[in-house]
Amino acid sequence: MYHSKKDNVVALKCLKKSLSIRLSQLGETDLSVADSYCWIGKINREKKSFSKARACFTTAHRIKVAI
Repeated sequence: MYHSKKDNVVALKCLKKSLSIRLSQLGETDLSVADSYCWIGKINREKKSFSKARACFTTAHRIKVAI
């Protein structure tokens, strides 16, 4: 919702909170955790934080390959 409104600061905050909840409830190898990392990576890429984006995309890829 916030991402579509171009409010990346709030979107990133919400996505990080969502990731935290998903990690605690589902563990590190769930596909929804990988989706959270992908979304966080997209926001970081838009903010031109390419190293953070790459780290998120790499983590998401590692989860998806392991499943």
